[in-house]
Amino acid sequence: MKRVFGVMVVLLLAVSLLAACGPGTPAEFTLSGVTVSPSAPVVNDTVTISATVKNVGEQSGDCDVGLTIGDYTDSKSVSALAGGASSSVSFSYDATTAGS
Repeated sequence: MKRVFGVMVVLLLAVSLLAACGPGTPAEFTLSGVTVSPSAPVVNDTVTISATVKNVGEQSGDCDVGLTIGDYTDSKSVSALAGGASSSVSFSYDATTAGS
């Protein structure tokens, strides 16, 4: 009888943990549609860099998107992005050298 009770407790704990984690695959993020405007900046232009973040998982999740240009670093947080949903992120950067 003790063995059956022990198995039942383990099964109940396993079911509780599954419910707490939620159904579906964990959040996983992709980055696409990166644009830079203007595409050939000159010194002192304000450059806008935009991209689309998509959660290709099924569960909601958070992610940080980072941008590094030389010594410049910035990041944006995307919070509680639902499974299958997309969100846009944009960065502004003041060009210190001409680009192409």
